[in-house]
Amino acid sequence: METFLENLKSPAWLISVVVVGIILSWAAAYLKEGTDRLGSILSRRWGERTAARAAARTALIAHLRANPQEQVMMGLDALDDKIHAALDMAMGLIVGALFARSSAAWLGWMGILLFAIGTWRLGSGQGKQFLVKAARS
Repeated sequence: METFLENLKSPAWLISVVVVGIILSWAAAYLKEGTDRLGSILSRRWGERTAARAAARTALIAHLRANPQEQVMMGLDALDDKIHAALDMAMGLIVGALFARSSAAWLGWMGILLFAIGTWRLGSGQGKQFLVKAARS
């Protein structure tokens, strides 16, 4: 700890901090315009993508409203996703618990992966169920 405090008091350290600060300030001045432009492009594309997804969702809901059979099929697909999600999550918990402390620890990570896949499928099933409910209302 003492050597650290002595290093802080040394002129070489102070000069190097000032030099690095000046270099970083100089680099930031040149990078600011580019990062602003990049942020603007990404924001615009994100907005366009969100608008396109909203339009596609609205079109799908309109299609489901016009076709009651499609509503039933989408509902069954949502139920299928939820059942598989529950199985994947249960399997992930079992595999993760069994192999977490064994010599084959990679199997524990496989349990985490299975659980993550289950949560993704659950979200997919919930999304489909939302579409069916939106089409029925």
